[in-house]
Amino acid sequence: MTICRCVHPPSGAIALTAVLGGPQVLAQGYGFLAIPVALNSLVLVLAAYAYNNLTGHSYPHHAHLPAHPHMGLAQTTLEASDYEEVLADYGEVLDIGREDLEVLFRELLARMQEKAGN
Repeated sequence: MTICRCVHPPSGAIALTAVLGGPQVLAQGYGFLAIPVALNSLVLVLAAYAYNNLTGHSYPHHAHLPAHPHMGLAQTTLEASDYEEVLADYGEVLDIGREDLEVLFRELLARMQEKAGN
């Protein structure tokens, strides 16, 4: 989960099946890794790729600019390492990368400045 930045255990059911599968799984030996594990994983990744690209989302996810960027944002002195440290200090797996956090933070600052100016 940490390596893939997933918010749920993607292989939890596979581990449970391997443990509870009994003689059927044992009889498959290493074949259990090829079918169903590898085959199902490949199908899921291909389905996610196709779905996200058909709906206009990137897969794997890439940070993007906001739909309505706000101008007039004062420059911040935060560096990339500051965002990384905040994510690390949070203490939990978050489904957000540094680039996304930086875009959200700058967008929030710009909105705050717009409200203060009005």
